[in-house]
Formats: sequence, C-alpha cells, structure tokens
Amino acid sequence: MNKIISFSSFAQTDLILEKISLIKKELSNEKLSCKKLGDIEEEIQGLSLSMCNSLKTTSPISKNILVTFEENQLELSSLKFKCHSLFLDKKVDEITLKAQKLAYDFKQNKSTTKKICGLKKSITSLHLDEALSLENRQMINLAKKFIKALESEKKIISICSSTKELREQAKQISSELIDYSEISMDLYDLAGLLYEKNFKEATFCYYSLPQESQKRLKTLLSEEGISIEESFSSEKAILSIEKLTPMLQVIIGYSHELIEGSFQKPTRSEIRLFLKDLKELSSDKKIANF
Repeated sequence: MNKIISFSSFAQTDLILEKISLIKKELSNEKLSCKKLGDIEEEIQGLSLSMCNSLKTTSPISKNILVTFEENQLELSSLKFKCHSLFLDKKVDEITLKAQKLAYDFKQNKSTTKKICGLKKSITSLHLDEALSLENRQMINLAKKFIKALESEKKIISICSSTKELREQAKQISSELIDYSEISMDLYDLAGLLYEKNFKEATFCYYSLPQESQKRLKTLLSEEGISIEESFSSEKAILSIEKLTPMLQVIIGYSHELIEGSFQKPTRSEIRLFLKDLKELSSDKKIANF
C-alpha cells in the first residue's frame, strides 16, 4: 500500500521522481507477467491518489508545487496507460498461444471443450471491457481461427514457436487493415474531452491513437503554434473557447483528412456548431443520469 505523500515531498519531488523512475525500470522488463503488471498498475493508481489526497490537505499551494504536481500526474497517467497496454498485450498473447496449442495438439475430449469455453469467455470479456488496439484485435482473430479449426476438427499443420512470430504475423495483417474511420471517431472523442476539460481522459485518448496518428496530429498542431503536451499538462493551457477553438479546428480537420484524404480546417462557425452539439449532448446525459 502506498503511503501518503507529504507536502515536503511535493516541494522536493525526490520521493515522487524516485518512485516514477522505479516504475519505468520495472515496465522495461519484457518478462513481466499479467499479475505483476496488474500490481504495478495498482501501484501507479495508489501513488496518483496519494498525491491528490495530500494536495487537497495542503494550504497554501504555491505555483511551483501545483506545476510539479500536474507534471507528475501527467507522467503517471502515461505510465498507467503503458502498463495497461502491456497487460493487454500479455493477456492477448496468452489467449492466442493457448488457442494455437490446442488446435495443434488436436484432441477432442471434455478437457479440450472446457478449455475452449474458457478461451471464448476470456475473448468475450476483453471485447466488452477493453478498447483493444488493431494489432491485438487481429491477434484475437487468430485465436478465433484456431478455435474454429478445433471445433471443425481440422488440425493445423504448422505452429509459430513464439509470441513474437505471432505478433509479426498480426502486424503484417493489421498494417493492411487500418481502420481510419475508427481513428477519425477517436479524434472526435478527443475534441469532446478537451472541450469538457477532462484532460486526464484526453491524455489516454491521445496516447491510444496509433503512433503515426499521434505524430501527424502533433505536427499539425505545432504548425499552429500549439504544443499538445502543454495543453494536456495544465488546465490553464486552455481556459477559453478562443484558445480552444484553434486546437479543435486542427483535431477535427485531421479527423476529416483520414476519411476524405486531404486536410482542411473547419471554420470557426463550424466549430461553434460542433461545440453546441457537444453542449446539448452533455445536457442530455445529465438529464438521463438525474
């Protein structure tokens, strides 16, 4: 369990930076199990909560303390995303390898049937609970193919000797099946989160985009003099609609580029309509949850 971080720790930052450094070192180990990754994710959540609780009881709060707090929280959000991504990768690898082994061994009995049911349950749970990356969805499709081969009593004649080989196969297939429409919708979600000033979820949304999409969006924003890291790190970076609008113009313009093939920023009038729709949607949600 994480101890409460004291006010003096915020001022010096040594303890926080040390914990973050240790977490980074742990996540660099490729042999971490799903259980260990789960433990690390809980540790990150605990550290983040501990910092929040300590800040709430601290008075007065200097500007330097607040800036340091926000920077460390952003770092922890990034680490949490990385940790959960690694956890999902491991889980998907585990399911796919088990399905492949069952299909290769090809033994139809009660034990096999039970294992197939377990794999199907795990796959369904992942689909319901997680937003899987394209590569992981392809890995799951491979697992489904192995299960289908088993149920059709067709033994597979070759087998990948490692997870790496399966991943390479998934990457090759997924590179040909990029779902631009889904990325486009994710960008709309990102715009909505920024409008709602939900910077923590916006950070997750941004880092869940494919690497190429992150780079492209970052480039487009930098051309407008906007730093996406600064925008996420502090609510003060976007206080007014006037400052938010140029950012939304780029994000939505890029969203349209993915579908239409060319980048064109929407006008400020179009952004105002977009924000109006978001406001109405937000109001509908509040009424529905009343």
